[in-house]
Amino acid sequence: MRRQRKERWPPPPPISPEGRIAGLTTTGSVIAGCAAWLVVAFRIAVCTGICEHEPGLGGLVLLVVALPFVAAIALFRATLIRPTDPDASAAWRFGLSVIFSVGVVAGASWIPSLTCPPGTTLSFFGFCAGEHGARLEAANWVLQRRLIDVAGVLVGFTIIRSRRWVRVTAPVAAIVFVGGTVALLARTLA
Repeated sequence: MRRQRKERWPPPPPISPEGRIAGLTTTGSVIAGCAAWLVVAFRIAVCTGICEHEPGLGGLVLLVVALPFVAAIALFRATLIRPTDPDASAAWRFGLSVIFSVGVVAGASWIPSLTCPPGTTLSFFGFCAGEHGARLEAANWVLQRRLIDVAGVLVGFTIIRSRRWVRVTAPVAAIVFVGGTVALLARTLA
């Protein structure tokens, strides 16, 4: 006997085609980013012997990242089953803005706050010291990092949210988010 699928009651509200693209892209990007963090965190958590990081850190990251991973999978599935209607909501475009902005901020974290010329090292007190015995001023990159962060957020909440351009901006937001979060992961844990 064939089992029939139950219809959901009340039926899910319709979503616009642009909203569906934005929703699937947003949740898919979060799934991909969380999966990368989970893989690295699991590798750290099961480490025995000499480890770069404490296994407890890997366990903590596993616990913290597992919740958004499961939630994103549930939202991905919920977005897939919603019927489409051209006049329906496209509110998922806000999600594209968020993932683009998070990706830019995470990617900008690669820029160091202070740097020193070759042959010198940054001291604890914020100046560059070397074999020459002189104290040199460290180059400060904080302003440039903050400008990139602000520009990313502004682009994310203006251009990326455009309803007409969702087919173009969705892959851009996904690439920036996954690239930025994987770069942050590589810099911190991997």
